[in-house]
Amino acid sequence: MGLPVNLRNNMNTMKTKFYFLLSWCMIMFISCTEDIEPQFGQVAQDENGFIAKKAKQYKVTLRTNLGEQYLMGTGATPKVDYDADLKGDRFYIIGSLGGEPEYEFDENSGKLSVPYPTINYFEGGLGSDSHNLYYTIPGKWSFQVVAIHEKKENNRVCYVAYESEVKEILVKFPDVYQMRDELKDHMKSVWEEAIAQTNEKYSVQKGFWIYAVIQTENLKIEYGPTESEYYSPCDNWDRVNPGRPDIKIPIESWGYAKYPIGYFHTHTPLTYCTSDVERETGFSTADEAWQDGNETPILVYDYTSRITSGHDIHESADLYVSYDCYMRKLPTTWGELEKVY
Repeated sequence: MGLPVNLRNNMNTMKTKFYFLLSWCMIMFISCTEDIEPQFGQVAQDENGFIAKKAKQYKVTLRTNLGEQYLMGTGATPKVDYDADLKGDRFYIIGSLGGEPEYEFDENSGKLSVPYPTINYFEGGLGSDSHNLYYTIPGKWSFQVVAIHEKKENNRVCYVAYESEVKEILVKFPDVYQMRDELKDHMKSVWEEAIAQTNEKYSVQKGFWIYAVIQTENLKIEYGPTESEYYSPCDNWDRVNPGRPDIKIPIESWGYAKYPIGYFHTHTPLTYCTSDVERETGFSTADEAWQDGNETPILVYDYTSRITSGHDIHESADLYVSYDCYMRKLPTTWGELEKVY
C-alpha cells in the first residue's frame, strides 16, 4: 500500500529543500578554495590543516641588485613592488640558508609561520612600513616576499598568500684586512710576549682565534684567549695547532652569534739555537695547508727576512696576511655555518 499522493509530494519538496540547503552550505564552506585553486595555482594541505598557496593573480616582487652582497651586520631598506589591490596587506620577508624559504599558511586565519631553518626577517604592511633589513647571519641566502591578501566570498572571509620570486643575497664574513686593521696592535703585543718568553731552553709560539661577534646589527671583530706552545730552540718547523674555537649560532636573525673567522699565530725565533739552522720567514707550508684545508684565513707574525741560528731576537718583524684566502668561505648550509675545526 503506497503513501497518499499529497504526502509523497510534501516529502519530495522537503528533499529538494534539504539538498538545496546542503549544496548552499557546501558552497559557503569551500568557496575560498574551490574557486581560487583553479584560477590561482596549486593548493597543498598537510595533516595539520595548513595550506600553502602559490598564487598568480596578483604580483609582488622583491627588488635586489644582481649579485647583491652585504657585510654581516649591514643591510638596506627592503624594496617591494606590488599590485595596487595589495596595498595595506600584511607582508613578510623570509629567508633560508641552503635552499628556498618554506612557510606554513592558514587561509582561514591568514596566519603565516616559518619552520626552522627558514627565518622570518621582516614583517610589515605594504605601502606603510619602512624598515632597515639587517643581514646578520653569514652565508648564501635565498629571500622571498609573501603577501597575505584578504578575500571575501559569500559573506565569508578567507586569505590568499602571494609569493615573489626567490632572490639570492650573499652575506659575508669580515675579511683578513678588517681583522688586521682591528687587531694589529694586539697581534704585535702577542708577538712581543712570545719573544720575551723565548730562552735557551725553548722557543715559544703563540696564537689565538679571531671571531666575528654580532647581536642585531652590531658587529665586532674580537680575539680569543692566547694559546701557547713550546719547542726546542732549534725547531724550525712551524706548526698550526689551534684549540677548539668558541662558536655560538643563533636561531633568530637578531640573536647573539659568535663565528670563528680566522686564526693568528707567531713563528718562533732561532736566537738560542747552537746548531747550524736556518729558515724562511712568512707563511709556512703548514700555514698554507691548514688555511686551504679549513678554507679560513691565517695571519702570521714573523721576521721580515730569512733567519739563521743565533740571529738578533729583536730583528725587524711584521704581520703577514694571505691574498689567496682572504675570507672564511661563505656557508651554503647551516651545517657549514656550524663548522667545527
